[in-house]
Amino acid sequence: MTGTLRERHEAKVDRSPGQGPNGDCHLWTASCRVVAQGYGQIWDDGRMLLAHRVAWEWAYGWPIGDLKCLHHCDNPPCVNPGHLFVGTHATNCADKEAKGRGNQPKGSDNGQAKLTEEDIPEIRRLLAQGVSGVHIARIYGVHRSIIVGIKTGKAWKHVQ
Repeated sequence: MTGTLRERHEAKVDRSPGQGPNGDCHLWTASCRVVAQGYGQIWDDGRMLLAHRVAWEWAYGWPIGDLKCLHHCDNPPCVNPGHLFVGTHATNCADKEAKGRGNQPKGSDNGQAKLTEEDIPEIRRLLAQGVSGVHIARIYGVHRSIIVGIKTGKAWKHVQ
């Protein structure tokens, strides 16, 4: 490895027109992490760095730290700072869901679900009648936190 991190990073970026879904991605041409779904990586000072995070930090002048570096373009090898934004883990999850890349099956399609879509209206009816969540949980054989999630709208929200 010769040259500074910036020199080595820049040498591995393809800025040719027509790259990526919108034609303006800057593509990482070197090593990509298989476990990180194709995100570019670069070795520096005894540690492996993600290339898009390095590009964002240089462009915007502050360290990302524990935040996530996300892609507007949804193209993992892209290191174009204009395509990147930072956010929390929750931001990352919301972005993934909004773009249709969530991998968690909903409702009874989830192999761990004990309830079905048909159970939810009845559970909501019982809750509205004042039946305790603990009692409902016992009836359906689920933990009371599942009933709380249904009551608050955080679980089974896809069922009307």
